[in-house]
Amino acid sequence: MAKHLRPNFPKRKVTPMAQRKANGEAILALREALGIKQYELAERCGITAASLSAIERGHYDASPGLIRELARHLGVGVGAITSFPASELAS
Repeated sequence: MAKHLRPNFPKRKVTPMAQRKANGEAILALREALGIKQYELAERCGITAASLSAIERGHYDASPGLIRELARHLGVGVGAITSFPASELAS
């Protein structure tokens, strides 16, 4: 595409902290929508309820393997957890 035809989108930087918080919020929302208790999901994924709580609050970063496991038990694709919400990207 010619340079003059490219849209002039503002550059947005997604910080690791913001991504971690968004991932946690997605996990929490999905879990609650399915009516799964925190300790139940944690047990299914092989982690403690305290660890899952910290992930949902954005205090800890879940490993890629744990994200896949959480997504599997929540019945969604990994992108449902890791896709950064558009509202957070607004300038």
